[in-house]
Amino acid sequence: MKLWLKPPSLIILIAFLAGATGCGSTQDLLPGQYGTVHQGQTWVLDLKSDGSWTGTFGGELLTSGTYSLEGEQITWLSDGHCEGTGHPGEATYRWKFRNDRLTFTSIGGDPCLSRKVILKDEVYSPQH
Repeated sequence: MKLWLKPPSLIILIAFLAGATGCGSTQDLLPGQYGTVHQGQTWVLDLKSDGSWTGTFGGELLTSGTYSLEGEQITWLSDGHCEGTGHPGEATYRWKFRNDRLTFTSIGGDPCLSRKVILKDEVYSPQH
């Protein structure tokens, strides 16, 4: 007896198998260093397990603060650079970490333009 799958069934089967094998699966956001190249310099975001973080740009410490994680949301609770430039305030972003590529999407806006610029439209990867 032959079993033939119609195109829609075949697509569903392929999508299921890809998900079952971990192909393109979402990864957990763990404490560690994540980097991106911005304006020709490397920006490194170091998320520490105690809820603190630092940001270095071109090897120089630019800012630091605190954060909290809840599900797929990260809230920047404090940011020394933003506060020092007169743009204090928390900001929540949805994060997606897939295939060693970390991205952030703002939820509800961000009062700090420099933080928004370094997070929005940037793709981060783990630094080893």
